[in-house]
Amino acid sequence: MNDFTISAEEAQHLARQAPLALTLPSRGVAIIGCGGVGSWLAHFLALAGVRNLWLWDYDTIASHNLNRILLPPSAVGDNKAKALAATITALRPDCKPVPMGRFSAATATTMNLVNEIDWLVATTDTWSSRREAKEWTSEWGVEYLEAAAEGEWGSITGAPGEFATSDEVRPGYASVPVWIGPCVAAAMMAAAYVLHGHIPAPSDAFRFGWDRETERIGFFDAARHPRPQAGHWIVEFNFTTEWRRSSNWATRGTFDSEEAARHAILQERDGGPNHERYRATFVPDASQRFRHITYAIGEVLPRGIVTSDTLPGTSVVEDEMDEPETGTGG
Repeated sequence: MNDFTISAEEAQHLARQAPLALTLPSRGVAIIGCGGVGSWLAHFLALAGVRNLWLWDYDTIASHNLNRILLPPSAVGDNKAKALAATITALRPDCKPVPMGRFSAATATTMNLVNEIDWLVATTDTWSSRREAKEWTSEWGVEYLEAAAEGEWGSITGAPGEFATSDEVRPGYASVPVWIGPCVAAAMMAAAYVLHGHIPAPSDAFRFGWDRETERIGFFDAARHPRPQAGHWIVEFNFTTEWRRSSNWATRGTFDSEEAARHAILQERDGGPNHERYRATFVPDASQRFRHITYAIGEVLPRGIVTSDTLPGTSVVEDEMDEPETGTGG
């Protein structure tokens, strides 16, 4: 139940959603990252009647942000959190956005953020920042959710990936192609969880966006795609050029041997769309350590890559064993 009252004017603003009996947070929501996803999430929550928003972002607006955030060119150079807070205040005076700088667990603890929020949603582009936010929420009993967008896909999950590549640890995703649609999709899914008061499980993961292979809207639910059992191989493909950073790997099948997995990749290469990368992932035991072998397909290959003897016409881009603390996330 919400422990606040609303003005008559605000009641009119919210009249169309009143029959839905949404569960608005009684205190507020912290949004870590105010870029393409975080800014839309803030708009959605403010328009839905959330009273208090804590907006964390130390970065400034760049020209390449303007294809997915609702700000004019004159905002370039402004702090993202402050610019977003000003927009929210103009749209919904009843909402009180508080712009903050870089999020840290120490700062959040010192300022007693736990007494100000019910939810924390992380939309940052680095695994380390999301992991820090998740650990803080776990310690203080705050609900956690994270949302992201890249390429054609928006995604949400209940926890950071168990591990991250060296590319994801590096801050800055300016080179990853993205447009406004996936940002809005991710923000919409995150807002739905918050506004319905539904606590996501750490294993919850959803992706929504445009599937280039089928040329249709696609939806992915991790609950319908369980991890392969120990001793099995899972074959995935990825058509994005930024495959090292991408979470948009689509499953092609699970196999009980490396030979069968390689055969499946050959069939895909010869008979299917010419995807940029295929990945065979081996689960050797119950410890959930993964061996990733990523193959490039066709003639367009980065320099310095050794051609694969087992898959003619391909090359091995990576062959590494990932530990839960250092491998690829989500």
